[in-house]
Amino acid sequence: MRRLIADAEVEIVQLGRGRLDGSLTKATFPQLAFSRTDFSLPLRTSGILGTTNLTICMLLDSQGRSTSWARELRSGDVFVAAPGDNLDAVWGERSAMAGISISPQDIASMFAGEPVLSDVDYWTRNHHYACEPHLRATLATRVLEIAAWLERHTGLSTAAVDFWQRCLIEAFTSIFVRSTPRQMGETIPSALRLVRQVEEYLQLHVNRAVHISEICAMLQTSRRTLHRAFQDVLGIGPIAFLRHHRLCSVHSRLRQGDPSNTHVTDVATEFGFLEHGRFAHHYAALFGEYPSQTLYKAGMPLQRAS
Repeated sequence: MRRLIADAEVEIVQLGRGRLDGSLTKATFPQLAFSRTDFSLPLRTSGILGTTNLTICMLLDSQGRSTSWARELRSGDVFVAAPGDNLDAVWGERSAMAGISISPQDIASMFAGEPVLSDVDYWTRNHHYACEPHLRATLATRVLEIAAWLERHTGLSTAAVDFWQRCLIEAFTSIFVRSTPRQMGETIPSALRLVRQVEEYLQLHVNRAVHISEICAMLQTSRRTLHRAFQDVLGIGPIAFLRHHRLCSVHSRLRQGDPSNTHVTDVATEFGFLEHGRFAHHYAALFGEYPSQTLYKAGMPLQRAS
C-alpha cells in the first residue's frame, strides 16, 4: 500500500483484527500511472500521496464505512489529493479502490476549452465529488473493465496508448465535468464550422481512435459547446459521432483485411472498443452484419461478372 504511488509518503494503520490480505495492480502510461487495490480489513491512511503529481482516487466498493477528509465515500465517489497536500482517509472492510497519478499540467492540458478544469490551479487543490446514484455502478464497472483489460494486454501502439490513457482519465473525471458550473455568457461559434473542423481533424487521423478530450483540446472548446454544435447540425452528440466514425474505420480495416492474419478483437481494440460484445452489437446495428462476417467476405475471391 505504501508503494501504491511512486513518491507517496503515507502512514497506514490496520484498524481491523485479523490477517490483512488483498491485491495490487499497477500500470504506467507516458503521462500517468494507474493503480488498483483491494484489501480485506479496515485501514487508516494519512500522509502525502504525491509530491509532484496529483492523485485521483475512486472507491469501487466497500462493505464498511469509508471516508476522505471525514466525508463519506460510496461506490463511484472520487476525490483529488493535490500534490504535497495531506490525505486523511479511512477505508472500510473489503474495500476496493483505484487511482491515477498525473501532473497538474498534463491533466489540465487534456481539458483545454473547459472553463474550470483547464486551469492548472484547480488541480493543485483537494476536491471531493459524490457520484450521482444512478451512475455509481456504471463508473466503477468501467474502471474495472479497463483495469482487467490492461492486465491482459501489452505492446499497444502509441496511438492506442494515448486513447486508453484518455479513456482512463475520462472514467475518473466524468463526474467532475458534470459538476462544474457553466461559464457565464458562454457562446457557441458557428455550429457547422465546428463540426467541419472535427471532421477535418478526423480525416487527418483516420487510422487511429480519437478521444473527445483530444478534440476539445485541439479546438479549445468545452464539451457543452461541442455537444450543442453536433446536436444542431447532425442531431446526435459528438461522442456518438466519434463512435460511428471509429466503427466505420473498423469496417474499412476489416474489408481490406486478410482473414488468415487479421483478428477482429485486435482491430476493435486499436480503434477504442474494449468490450467486444457491446462492440459487435453497435457494429451490427450500423452495418447490418457482424464484424466476423465482414472479415469473412474480405477473404472471398471476387466473382467475375458474366
